[in-house]
Amino acid sequence: MIKLNVVWTPKSLLTLTICASCWLLGGCNDTISDRDIEIVSLSQARALLQDKPGVARAVDTRTAQDFAAGHISGAVNLDLAAVSENKDSIDPALARFKTLVVYGTDPGSGASRAMTKRLMRAGHKDVRLFAGGYAEWTGAGLKVDGNAP
Repeated sequence: MIKLNVVWTPKSLLTLTICASCWLLGGCNDTISDRDIEIVSLSQARALLQDKPGVARAVDTRTAQDFAAGHISGAVNLDLAAVSENKDSIDPALARFKTLVVYGTDPGSGASRAMTKRLMRAGHKDVRLFAGGYAEWTGAGLKVDGNAP
């Protein structure tokens, strides 16, 4: 049997306390799950994007071709692969907005859900998912920009 003599210094006790706190409280866990996503309704998305210009920004996860054909006014088109997964890698173009509202084609858009998580993981504080997406927005007759007739 091996016997270890451990000397507890103030520094080692502090390190142990911090690690234990992170483990117990989940403070050091960068995992973002579907439970962490705040889903907004059409009326909430509209209020954020149309009633508070400069405060919220729409993030469109659809293809560049779909985006060019039509998108929510003021939206930016982002490809999932172009957004970093690293913590504290906030996109400066998005950092000036308090809230980001991510959307895709419709409620079945996996890219919009993945983008929401990725932006949250990168350090953006107020990221919301508009699950109804472009289909619900245009179905309600709300304003869009683009080349669509």
